[in-house]
Amino acid sequence: MSAAAVPLMFCLLTGCASTGGGFTPPWKKSAAKVEPPKDSIVLTGRTYEMEPVDPKLRAELDAAQRLMHEKKYGEAERIYHMLAIPGHEASWWSSLNIFDSGEDSIAKKRSKYPRSVYEEALFGEAESQRMQKNYRDAVNTYSKLLNECIRTKYTNRACQGLFEIADYWLEPTRKQMDEYQEQLKGKRWFVTPAAYIHFGKDMPTMDAQGNALLILNTIWQQNVKGEMAKRALMYLGTIHFYNKSYQEADFYFTKLKNDYEFTPEAAKAIKQSIICKQLMTGGSAYDLRGVEESKKLLMQAQGAYPEFGKDTEWVKKQLVSINIQQADRDFKIAEFYQRTGHPGSAYFYFELVCRRYPGTRFAEDAAKRKDQLRARAEREHREVGGPAPLQDATTAPTPGLQSPRLLPRLLAPPAKN
Repeated sequence: MSAAAVPLMFCLLTGCASTGGGFTPPWKKSAAKVEPPKDSIVLTGRTYEMEPVDPKLRAELDAAQRLMHEKKYGEAERIYHMLAIPGHEASWWSSLNIFDSGEDSIAKKRSKYPRSVYEEALFGEAESQRMQKNYRDAVNTYSKLLNECIRTKYTNRACQGLFEIADYWLEPTRKQMDEYQEQLKGKRWFVTPAAYIHFGKDMPTMDAQGNALLILNTIWQQNVKGEMAKRALMYLGTIHFYNKSYQEADFYFTKLKNDYEFTPEAAKAIKQSIICKQLMTGGSAYDLRGVEESKKLLMQAQGAYPEFGKDTEWVKKQLVSINIQQADRDFKIAEFYQRTGHPGSAYFYFELVCRRYPGTRFAEDAAKRKDQLRARAEREHREVGGPAPLQDATTAPTPGLQSPRLLPRLLAPPAKN
């Protein structure tokens, strides 16, 4: 072997880069350098924005996620909380001047902090709190996420978590409702009142039902026409109906019927709305437009939903209830005219009750009152000298003769030629 071949062989064996324009032998593997993702796509409103991602933040979020999978929720909550502090100064807080409380400095820090990291940290903190049954703090964190991060990708999952908490807070109300049903059936004589004050982290300090209603309203407003909003509307209407707030209950049932038309939940909401419209009037002495709307809604639902065609007994009961309220209203109007000295108008309304609501006790009473008015009118006619002739509007009354209060008489229709 020549002396010139020795250096060449040495370079080939060692992978010398200066030989052959940077030649690398196939047996020498170079370490591949993995580049972390530099950008992240974030949906804001109706547009997409490119957002830089810091590897340190991503590593901390991954660590918190691993702790969640390992069910170490307390440790995960601490990491998520540091990533979601109000000033947005998270993992690299030491590189920023956190003691500078000026508005310009805070705005600069927030502009540097990735929104996707903030949203994920808030959602992770709320989830870890919920898994620890720290429902009071979880509700606050969920609400903060939904209020500060409009149209975030975590909206549906946050609403699911909030609904689970609201359902848990309504457990005392659910027990009360069951006891109330037993009381109606005669199985108990007393309904146990729910505890108003709580000391655990799983319940609000005061008024669990009221706080649950606030959560359900938040779900309905955030998850518009979604599955969770449908369930929230049904809960809201049912609770208000149990509390005898029939006008509020009718609002939620009507909203459910309009937003989720032709669904099984819509049919249930229509039934409850029909009952609410009858109960929220306060009696036949008040405005009965709600009762008329109830009858109209019942007629429409019979043709649109097969559930009403099957439940004919329930439909019959509602029609009877509606007719009784309307008959009571017309009968009271007739009594008012009779009491204030307008026998003609009273007679008209008594006749109206007899024709509109036959077979009811109001029709029977109206027929008796009508006969009394007729007898009284005939007696007055006899006292003034016999029945007066039917007069036209152009005929002048007889001077000196008192005009009796006659019942209305219908003129004969003109003869056709």
